[in-house]
Amino acid sequence: MGRRLGAGPDPLSASLAAWGKGAISRHPLPDTDSSPRRLARFFDSLTGPQVTRLVRRYPLAVGNLNGAPVKLRYRANRLALRQARLVEWERTHDDRLTPYGQREAGRRMHRYESLLGEGRQILAFDPTGSGRVAEVFGNLATARRVSVVCTGR
Repeated sequence: MGRRLGAGPDPLSASLAAWGKGAISRHPLPDTDSSPRRLARFFDSLTGPQVTRLVRRYPLAVGNLNGAPVKLRYRANRLALRQARLVEWERTHDDRLTPYGQREAGRRMHRYESLLGEGRQILAFDPTGSGRVAEVFGNLATARRVSVVCTGR
């Protein structure tokens, strides 16, 4: 889901903006810049069907909100990855793209398929550009130590 000239905002920004205009049971959604504690209280106050509705409507937003429950973020990011994979699959067949553009779409599609593999825990996902991902190995809820590894090109 790379940026294209004339395209609207990137997918994550669009999802966060939509969240900002959204509501649940006629109550506005909290600001995405709210503290993690405030967001955690918000998610704790929701029913199961309300949570499911938010994940389906705003998977990229929910999957990247600090304060959303970890397992919920994993679930939201799996949905966001499936959606991004479909977009890239469609781009591999888009004759408006150059052969290089189609190959790049295929490369991203296969990367997203890999991230959807069994047992993978994706804590954050942003399909903008080459795509940024934060993956958890182990149990984040019980970890005594956490390491962050940032790879580059």
